[in-house]
Amino acid sequence: MKYLLLYLIILSIALFISNISKKTLGKTLFLSVCSISLILYLFGILSLLSIGYYIITAVGIGLFIYNLYYLYKNKSLLDILKEPGLYFYTIAFLFSTLLAKYNTVTFWDEFSHWALYVKNVYMNDSLWSSNFSSSPNGYPPIVSVFEYFVLKSKNLYDESILYTSMALLITLSYSSIIDILKNKKFMIIKTCVLSAVLILFPFSFFYQSYKTLYVDILLA
Repeated sequence: MKYLLLYLIILSIALFISNISKKTLGKTLFLSVCSISLILYLFGILSLLSIGYYIITAVGIGLFIYNLYYLYKNKSLLDILKEPGLYFYTIAFLFSTLLAKYNTVTFWDEFSHWALYVKNVYMNDSLWSSNFSSSPNGYPPIVSVFEYFVLKSKNLYDESILYTSMALLITLSYSSIIDILKNKKFMIIKTCVLSAVLILFPFSFFYQSYKTLYVDILLA
């Protein structure tokens, strides 16, 4: 149920950006995730990380209601079903949550930094504290901030959630590609097939693409 809330928040922000920018949903999904991470990071700089989470969540719920009203008012409620991005997002979200369900930290850098730092952030609701046993290691902690957001949405620290977060970031980073199928015949079927190809593509160059917290795959 809590993953459902996360699903709706990311989708609601993406739909809102899509409505005001007149861009397709496929082009705004990754922007939605980036917006969440950036805004939460700014709250973190002000030592208001937890408050930032609740504000983003409240805004996400509010935007969900607003989007329904907007689509109904413009008689385009069913148009969302014509968006390939909706099906790609749903498949990517299910893939990310199910694949990572039993993942645990295995690599050295995950023990020493990538997982440990996020755990410190989650436990202290802060980007940095004297209580931390790990540091951002020179990287802007945008990925870590998004992982914190997902952990917070589940209200639980679980290593598998970190992998779900990373899988979401990786898959949604190329969501705009799915727009090539907009207005095509048999769009839903073709979208499902192309989604599977895109999601599985990282395995072609690293077989543990979704079983690591390293940012290399995301950067690639």
